[in-house]
Formats: sequence, structure tokens, C-alpha cells
Amino acid sequence: MTAFESLHEIILTTDAEFNNPFWDVRASAQFTSPTGKTVHVEGFYAGKQQWRIRFVPREPGTWSYSATLTTPPHFAPHSAEIYAAEQGNFTCPPANSPFTIHHSPLLPHGYLRPSRLNPYRLEYEDRTPFYGVGVQTTGPINPDLDGPPLPTPPISPDSPRGRFVSAAEWCDAFKGAVNLSRIQFGQGIIAGHAQPIIPPKTFGKASNARQSTNRKYAQICMYDAPDRYDLELAAELDEVYKLHRGAGMSEILVFMQDMSAFDEQQTAFGKSYDTVNYKSPSAASMIYQEKYIRYIVARYAAFVDIWEIFNEDAYASPEYLACLHKIIRDADPYRHIISSNFSLYDDPSCEIIMPHEYVSIPATEVDAYLAKQIAAYKSFNKPIQYTEFGNKACLSNVDPDKWRIVLWTAYMNEVGILYWSMSCYHSVPKPGSTANANAYLGPDSRRHFRIFHKLTAELPQDMRPRMTHPGWVPFRSWALGNKNVTILYIHHYEDHATSYIYPPSVSKGLAVETSPGTFTATWTDPATGEEMMPPQTLTTRARLLIVPLPPITIDAVCLLKREAL
Repeated sequence: MTAFESLHEIILTTDAEFNNPFWDVRASAQFTSPTGKTVHVEGFYAGKQQWRIRFVPREPGTWSYSATLTTPPHFAPHSAEIYAAEQGNFTCPPANSPFTIHHSPLLPHGYLRPSRLNPYRLEYEDRTPFYGVGVQTTGPINPDLDGPPLPTPPISPDSPRGRFVSAAEWCDAFKGAVNLSRIQFGQGIIAGHAQPIIPPKTFGKASNARQSTNRKYAQICMYDAPDRYDLELAAELDEVYKLHRGAGMSEILVFMQDMSAFDEQQTAFGKSYDTVNYKSPSAASMIYQEKYIRYIVARYAAFVDIWEIFNEDAYASPEYLACLHKIIRDADPYRHIISSNFSLYDDPSCEIIMPHEYVSIPATEVDAYLAKQIAAYKSFNKPIQYTEFGNKACLSNVDPDKWRIVLWTAYMNEVGILYWSMSCYHSVPKPGSTANANAYLGPDSRRHFRIFHKLTAELPQDMRPRMTHPGWVPFRSWALGNKNVTILYIHHYEDHATSYIYPPSVSKGLAVETSPGTFTATWTDPATGEEMMPPQTLTTRARLLIVPLPPITIDAVCLLKREAL
């Protein structure tokens, strides 16, 4: 069985000619579940006189469907012409979990949803915990991977410096290390490495535009009519999403990329500062925006978990975001999570908080800073998933210890992390620079991420923060626990080169809030996955457990499991 046999796809064809096959004809289907529920799914034009309808069923058993290719209602509200029709049925395999809505190779645990047990976390539909470790690359079709140190000459006169590989090779490298990917779509915009589904007009072929990395180009070029989409690029992204899903990655898709928080750009829908003719529910371009959104949802909703309306926007009003939120919600048959970056965190259109952070802080201090930021975001009582994290260019992008500390700090503070990868090369620190260096996620980081997943995969989401008391020693510590299991993370922030041994004269160990009982304590080095000392049996009759510490150079993880009575 392939990873996508559970994705049911209907293909409708016709010999009829249309001026604009994206607009002048509509493909749609009505799916009926084994229990009689109906789901309406829109289709999309895929080129070569083909319209496709993609659907992932939500119940096990036999489904039936009726699909049509017709004149859109706004063209012929009373007598729509039918160009093609198809009826049939198919079988959705049974679930292997009492909580599973749908079990399949495509979605072994379902889509992501807000956790039922923890207001700050996400989980899969079958209630499997999701602890997000994400990545965004310089481009999903030919992503960056394990590039060389700089300076190094360009690969060719037409190519930038660094190393880029196929999406398949990249997935092989990150499988098991990353469980979340983010891809930005642009409306003629390629700045920020967006994928221009609405292609720029200046270049005759969109593929040429996609290879450009010139930010100024994205600000000055003109655009084709915003009612036609790059089918070559869209098909390439189809395959990328299949590869990502096959590698166990959930997906964030960004509809709009104009980064208006930082500068003004011309998009296919208008200038990014324009709150009248672009970012307004009554904008003249709203008909184009809605059609674009519905096309993206029809084509990619089967692969996506989270819709991100804008990337780094500062001009969209609550009314405008509510308008786009409704368009997405009406078009999406799976009710995926919807939010926006630099959104209004207390607004209903923001269902999950998605911060960005690029820091000029060394690894020894990044955990304290990150924990402080997270505390502010948690005041909104919503799930939190960072969607960009990296270094400022005054620091190198290569710092695997820092990326590990960031990951564990985020997890212990109940949020997910996603790094903007710039792994095509090792960057050189530029003193005083405020530009972004992003993050180099090489073999060391991928090993650290896999160790993280191994240590946390079976831990429940109802673990909540517990108090720790490290004493007067150079450690920062966090704990999560419930009545049966507690996990500790210790960071030796004073010196990453010399092991620190807890002085017996100070205390017998670190005190952590648990409850009376006997526990087995297992210490693991999060950099190597190796045990740091033999497992210990610890007992307390109070609400505090004293945990002896091994020598710690950078950081350490301790799992405390209550022994059966």
C-alpha cells in the first residue's frame, strides 16, 4: 500500500473550451459517509482539460459520491450546463484505535487539532500527543541541506552559493527528526522564498521567476491577471506534500506572503499597505482573493493541517481577517486550524498563536529569554506553535547546542518550535548586523531532534508545569508532570565547556514537586541519547522529591516514573 491510497481523487474531463478554465467551470462532489453524513468538496483545474477533486474520508466503511463539472452558479444561476459527471463508491479502512476518526497511510493519526488536555498544545485527531519540531527551508522543491562553510564560490554563475538537493533527499535526511513543515505561497511574490502560485508577469516562464532570489525583483515587477495559477509549480508542490506526508510531517500552508510588517510590496492583489483596495472586506480585489483561496484549499487541504493567512503582516484589520477566515472555513471540508502571523492574538481569527523570533543571544542565555517570551504568549490561553526561529546575522547560523536548548525549552514551556532553515551554507558572523542568519540544521541537530522525539513520544499531554528548586547553582530547570510521570530539563547556563557537579554541601540534589511515592529516575544526555548515570530509585513522603544530579556540561533530561504500588 502506498502512502496515498487513502486519498480518494476524482478526475473529470471535457472537450469543451473555456476562456479561463480556473473560473469558467466548477468541479465539485458530494460524498456520503457510511452513517449518512454528507461532505461537499470543491475541485480544481489541474491542466490539460482535467479537473480534480481530492478527498480524505473521515469514517471507516463504504462511501458513495456524486461528482459534476458544471457552469458556475454566478454564470448560470438557474440552468447550469453539466460538462461531465461521475458516481461511485469506495471503502475507507477501519480504525485501529478507539479514538481514531480515520486511520490511513496518509494520516496515521489524523490531522492536528487543539489538545483536549492542554490549552497550549496540539494533538492528532486520535489523541496522540504532538510535540512540534518544525522546519521551513529556503524552498520546498529544491531545499537546502548540509551546505559548506563560507566563503565558497557559487555552484554556477546562475546559482547562489550553497548546497541544494531534491525534496526526496531532504525528506530522507529529516525523516524522524522533524514532524512539521511550513511552506509559504506568494501572489507574484518570491521574497522570503515564497512559492508564486500566481506567477510574475515580467518573466515569460514562472520557473525562471521561482529560481530568482532577488528581493528587489519581488518589489518592482508587474503581475499577470490574478485569476490564473502556475500549474507547473502547483504540480511540483503536490509531489512535495506527498513526500513530506510520507516522511511523517504535518503541514502549515501560508496563503499570503507580503511581510508588510517590514516593508511595502506590490502583490497580485494590491500593495501590502493598502487597507482599502486590498486588505479590506470590500476591496475590489476580494473576488480574486476568494477565488485564489478556494483554489489553494481545493488543491492542498488533503495535505495541510494548519492554514496561516498571512506571513508577518501588520496591516490586516480584524474585519478583513474575519472575512478571509470565513472564506477558508467555508471552503475547507476538514475544518483545519486557521491563524495568521503577527495576528491579533485575542481575535477569533487567530485560533493558534504563531510567533517568529530571530535572536542575537548566545546559547547560554537563549532559554531564559525564550521562556519569558512564551509566558507572555500563554496569557492568551491558546495553542502556541512558533513558525520561525533562528539567529540574527551577528551570530553564525551553525549552533546545534543552541537549537537543542531552544527545542527543549519550548517543549518544557508547553509550545512547539519551528526553525527557518538556512542550511545551504555555514554563515559567517557579521558584528552588529540585524539581518537574519536563520538556523543551520545539520546532522548534529537532526540527531538531537530524533533523541528528543524518542524521549517525549510516549509522554502524555496532561503533564503540566511543576515547580523545581535547583538551589544556588548555575542551573536553570523546568519540570512537567502528572501523578505518574515527571520530566526534568536542566541547563548549565554558566559554562558549556566544563562539567558542573552539584556540591553535596549545597544540597543532596534538585527538589522537584511530585507527590508522595517511589520513583525511578533515569538521566539522559539530550545530545547523545546516552544514560548519564545508572537509574536510581527515589522515595519521598512529602510533595517534594530530591533528585541527585549527574555531572552536567550543557544540559540533561531526567525521566521520573512512579513505581506501581
